[in-house]
Amino acid sequence: MKLFDVARSKKGGLDVSINSVVIIIFAVTILGLGLAFIRSQFSKIDVITIPVPDTPATRDNPVVVPNEIELKTDRDNVITVGVYNSGSKQNFEPKLECASSNIVAQSAKQDIGQGESRSFQFIFKKGNAAGEYAVCNFVFDGNNGGKISKQVVIKTV
Repeated sequence: MKLFDVARSKKGGLDVSINSVVIIIFAVTILGLGLAFIRSQFSKIDVITIPVPDTPATRDNPVVVPNEIELKTDRDNVITVGVYNSGSKQNFEPKLECASSNIVAQSAKQDIGQGESRSFQFIFKKGNAAGEYAVCNFVFDGNNGGKISKQVVIKTV
């Protein structure tokens, strides 16, 4: 006696097989799109920021910046320099002076009160020649005649 009169068909096995293939193709496609999206997001990073120095600028160490700086030539670089003012309140103009080099940086003026320290951001635009070494001075000219500086070595890679 048959409880169910269902004819067995070979179509059921074929349907499961086709569904499995479709699911695998769909999963691989989604994975590929996800990886492409992640790669495109990482390629948009065009600025390298050298972190703020761990040591604050003080009377004994008025300019805090690494002694050697490595710049990537294929993207913009941002360097933070800590400056301490031991004199009267002044408006300091930051400059980068490099001997026999095409390395150029931009920064903005800041007021620093007596006994205070501030951080200056220097932006180095991409496009410098790779493999260049330069001895440079970070110079901070105050409007009341105060001048603070520190010499560093900059390498472009």
